[in-house]
Amino acid sequence: MREAWWIDVLEGELCDEKYRGVELLSKHSKTDEMIINNLKQVKALVKEQINEELPEDEAYYRSLHANVMNEVLKYEDKKIVEQKKKKKEARNKMAQIKTAKYYFSMGI
Repeated sequence: MREAWWIDVLEGELCDEKYRGVELLSKHSKTDEMIINNLKQVKALVKEQINEELPEDEAYYRSLHANVMNEVLKYEDKKIVEQKKKKKEARNKMAQIKTAKYYFSMGI
């Protein structure tokens, strides 16, 4: 698939084979499923707001940018915390395996 496959998903422009691939991807990847659902929600919100006048106040856009960046940082921080947690769990699991191997080799 090309890099911006998600645009085709949102616009309903995927062939059947690629659509089944996206369904399979989202079925087995909660992250991709969440991304696709979030993008669909954003598309719906944009469609609702498309006729609304946008303010010309520069402070509004600075505030909007700051809010968006804060949300991005929160998301990235959450991903980092999740990755650290997974690494810690993997290290603990390896330690348990090494301990079990040691006791097994000692005949305990």
